[in-house]
Amino acid sequence: IDELEEMIKHLSEKIDQLKDNSKSGAQITNDRPPHY
Repeated sequence: IDELEEMIKHLSEKIDQLKDNSKSGAQITNDRPPHY
């Protein structure tokens, strides 16, 4: 389970980076993945 949590954290960070890079001012505050 710990490994899965680590994977989820890394994926969440990558998703946040992709959103930050592609949003260009778009509102994505509601699309934030939950922090486990």
